[in-house]
Amino acid sequence: MATSKNKTKKKVRASSKKNKPITKQANLKKKRIKLKILKWTSLFILIIGAIIAFLLSDLFNIKQIKVTQNSKLSAQEIINLSGLKINENMFKYLNIKVKEQIKTNPYVEDVQIHRKLDGTVEINVKERVTAYMLILEDEQYAYINNQGYILEINEEKLQLPTITGYITQNIEPGNRLDVEDLQKLNTVIQIMSAAKEKGLTEKITNFNIENDADFLITMESENKLIHFGDNSSVNEKFVKLMAVLEDTVGQTGEIFVKNINKIYFRKEV
Repeated sequence: MATSKNKTKKKVRASSKKNKPITKQANLKKKRIKLKILKWTSLFILIIGAIIAFLLSDLFNIKQIKVTQNSKLSAQEIINLSGLKINENMFKYLNIKVKEQIKTNPYVEDVQIHRKLDGTVEINVKERVTAYMLILEDEQYAYINNQGYILEINEEKLQLPTITGYITQNIEPGNRLDVEDLQKLNTVIQIMSAAKEKGLTEKITNFNIENDADFLITMESENKLIHFGDNSSVNEKFVKLMAVLEDTVGQTGEIFVKNINKIYFRKEV
């Protein structure tokens, strides 16, 4: 029994002696790997730091700010909104932040920012265009575009059709018409498109959209109120409407084209 125990102890000692060099080698290998990782990580951080320092150097200061595709807004207005400043590093500003600041103006639909190595920052602006005016109660007008965005509130009446009979309550620049009014605006756009083909857009001065089953169109120069109905058979209605307008030149009254099969003029008494 004693002999077998001694043999076992000898085997364990021999085994442990064999494992020691293997463990040391493994530890050394791990240390080398860690040193390599640390070395490459440090080098990477140094390179990134050098690139950032280079980009933030005076070499990339803004020397010129150009604004393109603007019409309603002046270049200076857009530059002021952007927050960009001459002689400051162009990479100091995040494109997304600059875009957000410029788009706070309701007339701005989209913005693209381009940085150039010569120190030029180019701002490309896509503006919304006023297409109609909502008549407000206090003798003011809310300018809106074809997408129903409220662009501006002003006392000046532009040479554009006005809209009455809307239900939108929160009339503020930057807001949009309510869903129901947007649907009605789509009908107005269809009517205006057909009117353009017939050369009648200049004659249309107001749309009353209160009743979506009967859009009312005012033509002040013709002294006519047109009961247009809904957005069905729009082109056919305009063909017949033109015939009635020609037959009633100089007369004041109402034209009913809501029923395509029964179109007539009612003279004002």
